[in-house]
Amino acid sequence: MSIYTSIMTITSWCATCRAEQFFERPECVDGHAVDCPEWACVECGEAIMMGFELADPRARSGQPDRASNVA
Repeated sequence: MSIYTSIMTITSWCATCRAEQFFERPECVDGHAVDCPEWACVECGEAIMMGFELADPRARSGQPDRASNVA
């Protein structure tokens, strides 16, 4: 019996295996459904996160972008 059901499979670099490996997207328990950023290497189980943008820390700090201060 499988612990999770794979929705998709991709090929990506696995740092643990030190090779290109297949990664599966396990069933998402956080409610993301098909947009879940979690992937697991089918060989070693290393987890990676893909497909999302990190927030710009300047937006949270209220500091202006240096490029916008150029005259």
